[in-house]
Amino acid sequence: MKRPVKRQGIQEIRKRIEGSQQVTENVAQSSAVTADIAKEIAEVGRVNGEVANSSSQINMSAEDLSKIAENIRCMVGRFKV
Repeated sequence: MKRPVKRQGIQEIRKRIEGSQQVTENVAQSSAVTADIAKEIAEVGRVNGEVANSSSQINMSAEDLSKIAENIRCMVGRFKV
């Protein structure tokens, strides 16, 4: 009768070890996913910076075009009959 008790104890230990291994695997997987999310967030930040820079350049170009258009209006206004 002592042997079945030992076997049950060993089986219980094995189950706990398997459970611990599964938890370890889940934590490792979660860490990998978290790292991927962090990379994606960094990429979004980088792209956001590029978009902001491009928007600023577009705004400056629009201002330049507006000045050119005003200069052309003034020039054309001189030649009206």
